[in-house]
Amino acid sequence: ASSQATEPVPLRFFLAGDGTLALTSTHGGGSATVRYRDSKGHYDAAALAKLRRVMRSADGAEGPLPLRLVEALAWLQHETGRRPLTVISGYRSPAHNEDIRAQGKRAAAASLHTEGLAADLAFPRRDLPALWHRIRTRECCGAGMYKDQGFLHFDVGRPRFWEPATSRV
Repeated sequence: ASSQATEPVPLRFFLAGDGTLALTSTHGGGSATVRYRDSKGHYDAAALAKLRRVMRSADGAEGPLPLRLVEALAWLQHETGRRPLTVISGYRSPAHNEDIRAQGKRAAAASLHTEGLAADLAFPRRDLPALWHRIRTRECCGAGMYKDQGFLHFDVGRPRFWEPATSRV
């Protein structure tokens, strides 16, 4: 039994990082640089709690942070070399999401942000087209390129890709 406990746990996600992730929030969520998964594949609950805090809703509510999104963000961090990734919007409480919609801003009624499955991340505008196309080739996730605003919507929902008409490449 003890030899089984030391066996590495196989990764179960299509995209995976190296077990480390650095995030910073633009809306007061702070920042965290953590090792969330050890070399054996075991996840660190305290590290994940730090990431969840950074990803919290702009109204202060903390929501779920599925491992599938953590691993995808770590993969994205590795792909881009950006440390930390800058989170504009991670989890959105349903109330905050409705507030955004009530203000006439773009937010889907059934947004994956409200399930903790999405993040809007700041990137230099010049880097967005190549990054968006790189994600598209993986056919793994949802990715929306908002070049004019300087951010990428990235989620672990079904594969789909979009860009506003003003951001065509």
